[in-house]
Amino acid sequence: WDKFKEEKSKRHDDFQARVRRNLEANYERHRKATDALEHCRAKADELRSQIASAWNGDWAARAEGWLSELEDKIADIELSIEQIEGWIREDENKLQ
Repeated sequence: WDKFKEEKSKRHDDFQARVRRNLEANYERHRKATDALEHCRAKADELRSQIASAWNGDWAARAEGWLSELEDKIADIELSIEQIEGWIREDENKLQ
């Protein structure tokens, strides 16, 4: 019986260690994704400003395309952040 309890305790400790490692990895993913989001938003703001003050119509039209691609990328990053936050919540709940 003692051996069984010891094994159960070891499995529980191993599980918690795996969850903690996963949680740390997800915190890092979240940090990187929020950094990328901040960078993309700043770049989009810069492009909007450049488009607003552009005096070359061809360049402004190309920049509108770049801005559209950047806005799609921002939306993708926001979805990824939501998914990562869900994983973090799941792991935090597993440790409670």
